[in-house]
Amino acid sequence: MVAFFLVILATSLVIPATSLVIPATSLVIPAKAGIHIINALMDSRFRGNDMEVVKLSGKTMSHSDDGKTRNKARELADRLQAERLKRGDDFTGWFEDLYATAAGDASLIPWASLRPHPALVDWMRRQPPPAPGARAIDIGCGLGDNAVFLTQCGYDTTAMDISPSAIEWAKKRHGDLADFRVADLFDLPEDLLGVFDLVHETYTIQSLPIAVRPKVMEAIASLLAPGGRLLVICRARPDGTEAEGPPWPLCRVELAEFDHLGLHRVNLEEFVEERADNRRIPHFRAEYQKLC
Repeated sequence: MVAFFLVILATSLVIPATSLVIPATSLVIPAKAGIHIINALMDSRFRGNDMEVVKLSGKTMSHSDDGKTRNKARELADRLQAERLKRGDDFTGWFEDLYATAAGDASLIPWASLRPHPALVDWMRRQPPPAPGARAIDIGCGLGDNAVFLTQCGYDTTAMDISPSAIEWAKKRHGDLADFRVADLFDLPEDLLGVFDLVHETYTIQSLPIAVRPKVMEAIASLLAPGGRLLVICRARPDGTEAEGPPWPLCRVELAEFDHLGLHRVNLEEFVEERADNRRIPHFRAEYQKLC
């Protein structure tokens, strides 16, 4: 564990000419790793006086994927989801439809970058090493990159997804680096409830219809052990605006549902994700803790 963090520190100190130099208070990562820092602040619409909002120094995190390929993946996912929603009988089955249709081609999964999300990596580098035996769960793990990263950071990691095809795919890629298992947020197994020191979700809440959002958030909160922390990474929209999706970005008021569920808000940060097709997508990174 100590060696892992020393390697991170050492690689940050040696900055090649192609890297971006960031102030000492910010993360230092080679530009090819996909994280930029810009001086521009977030749009004032995303600021709020009712909660602590910490700027990421005007941070922009960029994906280096091919825009045309990603558009094709989004179109496939949107079509499969629309077909399920039109029938009105199942709003999660499209995940399995997508992974099964992709048949091993990760370029057809819109959110599959085959590396841990930069906002998760950035957050973990600011945290102390987990205690021996600490448990983490990655919700909607997909192809498993975020989950394996948590394992590499020292957690005993469970990775859950509702799609059997996604879980099999993740197992083929990563073996036993995490406990990959099929599980449904709307029908969680008893052995997962209240046992995790870290619960991580990226893009799961936003991918489900707004009508079921409170139930989804309640299920996520139920995974936390006393003292456990929740990290949510999602697309953002201003309060008072309608969400256009899928995916359906979250606003601050909706994130506050975790407060109503008894969690303590530790931090709410804003950043912009910049895509290869020049889209700039506002995001939240929210941290909560279950105090008792």
